[in-house]
Amino acid sequence: MNILFIYPTVFNPIHGGVERVTDLLAKEFSRRNHNVFYAHHVKPTSNIELPFRTFFFPSEDYNSPVNREFYTKLLNELNIDIVINQCGAHGDSILYNHVYSTKAKVVSVIHFSPKMFLEHYWDEISSLRNNSLIEKIKRLGRCVLYPKLKRDYFLRLTNHYRWLFEHTDRICLLSDLFKNELESLADDKYDARKVVAINNHVENPSEVSPNKEKVIIWVGRFDLKQKRPDLCLRVWSKINKHLPDWKLIMIGDGNDLDYIRDKAKNIERITFTGYVDPSPYYRRAKILIMTSLTEGWGMVLTEAMTHGVVPMAFDSFLAVRDIISDEKQLVTPFDINEYAQKLTALISDEGGLSNALVGVQDSVERFSLSATAERWENLFKDILSD
Repeated sequence: MNILFIYPTVFNPIHGGVERVTDLLAKEFSRRNHNVFYAHHVKPTSNIELPFRTFFFPSEDYNSPVNREFYTKLLNELNIDIVINQCGAHGDSILYNHVYSTKAKVVSVIHFSPKMFLEHYWDEISSLRNNSLIEKIKRLGRCVLYPKLKRDYFLRLTNHYRWLFEHTDRICLLSDLFKNELESLADDKYDARKVVAINNHVENPSEVSPNKEKVIIWVGRFDLKQKRPDLCLRVWSKINKHLPDWKLIMIGDGNDLDYIRDKAKNIERITFTGYVDPSPYYRRAKILIMTSLTEGWGMVLTEAMTHGVVPMAFDSFLAVRDIISDEKQLVTPFDINEYAQKLTALISDEGGLSNALVGVQDSVERFSLSATAERWENLFKDILSD
């Protein structure tokens, strides 16, 4: 089968979650004897060796006639069967779903819950983009106009999803739990036959290291708006004096890293790695804590689980319950005291921690790359039989 993955920027797996899951899935499809291709708008600024033939649209104007002509010609010349539009929630789909005069079928993937940004619109509107006087004045204006801005955003969102149902063969969500949100936005255009749920995947489970250390890790982008590393510091500062044998390692980079480093100056046994491959730390750690305001899927949870790391997170996004089933590992958003109590209880009960690890190992197969690829192949068969 000939499969085209399409996205504005290149699928560099070190850049983000969409890029990482695409890289893994595309390579797995190739191993299963499918022909894989990439198409993008933005050329990389640095040299990167991509694993598959990659094409770039000729015009910066996304939906220009020249891009449409280029796209139609590309689909026909490569004899594409399936287009996987990894930007299904955005307006780029107007071009990516333009497969007329070709045999291609389109799967539009939405990599977060459909209402995620709507539900957290105030956080976006009220935050300062920088500390300039002009930005502070603009922020005041956004706050005053918040009801209108949110209403306008809601209308754009509903119009997009209503349009999407008319111009795609399938819409792929990351969780069955997202379907109600999508139905409420698409309203009368919602077509349950077109909606599927396939979770994000991780590399096939590896052997769990027998040399686990008394290490807790936090992995992510240092972003105070969404990832909330500041809440991780607050939790650790409540429990670290009671756990002298344990340490916290915070892995990642981001605009707010220096701020968090400064806040952590007087907190004991905490290490910052900067941007590194987290795999060696997954192998060492016993527990991962997530403190995000919201997530689409929460890939670091499943990545950690494949290495035998027990996850704990706020019950702050729908898909977290697809990943974590034990209530002892879920925390009421954003109760720092409860988080500290549950984390301390997990650490203090060696038997409970061992049982949690067994539960992690039993459930992680659901997120394996091979299992996810099989679900995708079943979807392809279903689409092509329409």
